[in-house]
Amino acid sequence: MNDIQKNIRESTRRRALKAGLVSYHNDEMSVPCTVRDESESGARLQFERHVNLPASFHLTVPLDGKKWPAAVQWTKGLVCGVRFTGPAVPSDIHRNQYIEHYQPDENAGQEPGARPSATPAPETEIQPTPSTVRRKPFGRRK
Repeated sequence: MNDIQKNIRESTRRRALKAGLVSYHNDEMSVPCTVRDESESGARLQFERHVNLPASFHLTVPLDGKKWPAAVQWTKGLVCGVRFTGPAVPSDIHRNQYIEHYQPDENAGQEPGARPSATPAPETEIQPTPSTVRRKPFGRRK
């Protein structure tokens, strides 16, 4: 049994998809990242391009409103694992996650200053486009 199969961890790892920000040199340098997994003791970060990170830095997650001191544990391509070296502190950067109820604008298709018409526009027959035409399946049928 190898180390991957054992998967022994101090704390439970949770899947995540959050925007993060790695900052170092007293917050003068920063690199955006994506937090893919997180736990009480560390996280897995993914970057868009190759980044040379220092041994220790701060990881800010705006959605959580927290900032952790962290150290690099391992690196593989564009992904790296980090260990939190101290407790989280409140961050200056904070974003709320919410979804607004969508209500279509009734006057969206009209010119400015035009009055809404009392009669609706006549409906036109929708012609099938190549993407909506049903095609025969590719390959051998069973």
